[in-house]
Amino acid sequence: ARAPLPGFARRPLLGAYCRLYGADAREASRPLEEYESLAAFFSRELRPGARRVATEGRDGRLVVSPCDGHVLAAGRLRPGGVLEQVKGMTYRPEELLDVERLPEGARNLHYAVIYLAPGDYHAIHAPAALRLRSPPRRVPGRLLPVSPAVAAWVPRLHATNERLILEGEWADGRYLGLVAVGALGVGSIVLERGLARALRQELPSADAAPGERLGAFEMGSTVVLLYDAPEDWALEATEGAAVRMGQPLARQPPCK
Repeated sequence: ARAPLPGFARRPLLGAYCRLYGADAREASRPLEEYESLAAFFSRELRPGARRVATEGRDGRLVVSPCDGHVLAAGRLRPGGVLEQVKGMTYRPEELLDVERLPEGARNLHYAVIYLAPGDYHAIHAPAALRLRSPPRRVPGRLLPVSPAVAAWVPRLHATNERLILEGEWADGRYLGLVAVGALGVGSIVLERGLARALRQELPSADAAPGERLGAFEMGSTVVLLYDAPEDWALEATEGAAVRMGQPLARQPPCK
């Protein structure tokens, strides 16, 4: 994917890729001929105005989708403290996060599992105003395919593959974690330069605004969002729904 494309071949080859997988080149911040490789196009930025990030207001506090994709599973942790990678296939969040016990502030966890298909925009954005801890954690593992068909067949797939974990706090100091799961041939998950620089310097934290770009996959994969929230939160995007970065995933009803 990183192999350089000759200038004359970029538009026809990348255009063919867009047509094959349904990628919308009109949303890209640059014309196709300016992307030097398929990997560069995968980790592309959006043109201004291509996405609207929902904001809190009269409709109550909310969490937005951190990426484009399809929701494979979402909701509160199931009985026994497990989450689903797809319906009927579960694992414990401690396995995903590679810890013995959940972080402080993760007492009432909700989650969303979002699969990014080859045609999707592949960046990861902040799902709410949050304060990231440093440094991010890379957990070594396998690089198995993560398509919905494989996720329905391989137990603990997301807790088996290589992954990058970003953790921090959001509303009222509640826990929030973003787990970027590697996939077949996809171990490259690139953080934005400013964020990577701040975290490399081992600062106490790095703040991110809702919808702020945090990083990108260089090929397709899966994002697992874990967040602590009150019990009365209602899902806005349920299993099987197509989502775009910035649209509401879940919402707390406003106080009456």
